[in-house]
Amino acid sequence: MSIEWNVVNHGNKKVTVLGTNAYEKVRQPSMNQKKICEEKQKQWEEKQRQNQAKWESIRQAKIDEYDRDFPLLPGSRDIMPDIKKIAYIDGKRASKKEADRLAYLEREAKRQEKRKIAQQRAEIKEREHVKNMIEKWGAHRWFRMVLYTDDDCDTAKILRDKEEEREIERERRLEEQERQWKKECEQQEIADKKYIAEQTANMTEIEKEQWISNFEDERMRLLDDAVEAEGDMWYRNFMIMEKQNKEDNERLALWLAKNKNK
Repeated sequence: MSIEWNVVNHGNKKVTVLGTNAYEKVRQPSMNQKKICEEKQKQWEEKQRQNQAKWESIRQAKIDEYDRDFPLLPGSRDIMPDIKKIAYIDGKRASKKEADRLAYLEREAKRQEKRKIAQQRAEIKEREHVKNMIEKWGAHRWFRMVLYTDDDCDTAKILRDKEEEREIERERRLEEQERQWKKECEQQEIADKKYIAEQTANMTEIEKEQWISNFEDERMRLLDDAVEAEGDMWYRNFMIMEKQNKEDNERLALWLAKNKNK
């Protein structure tokens, strides 16, 4: 901040003094600070006055409450000190607060007991429902058969999710096995070519053709055996499925007959 200076005559001398405007500029921050302090003091005093008034109001309300609880008889004089009246009301309110807390805890305990009983009943109902659906559809498929029906339930959804996870894992393993099989076939083809070249190196063309023909016949026989084994396995699975379908139909017929009039 720049300061303004004025030159004035003082007797026979010229004296440089602080200018009026500059003095006001220097003096202004100090005056503003003083006003701020005075304002804060007033705010603090007003806050104290409000707190005192609030405290007096609360104190008087307790005295009035005691007087309502124990009204004086006509012509009698109030000899009970205010401090004892306030202490009595404080104790009364503390007792009520504790009683309310205990009552809340009791109500909460009853609510928890009701929720526990409701959960137990729901679990029993779920188990009975699952048992009924197994009787109707069979343990191996009931959770799939109730999909999109009124018989669907939480247990069925959990079992379907697990089955889906197993199916995803099965597909992943099949894809991995297929990649491994292709890799092994490529490696086997390279190994066969090398083996053929080594075994037929000193053979005539006729001997070479005959040896390769025998080699390919042996390979074909092994392949046929593998295909036949796979066909046998497929047929066994088909027969198991047919047996399962027959049992499922018989089970459903029995269940429908049992529940016909329900």
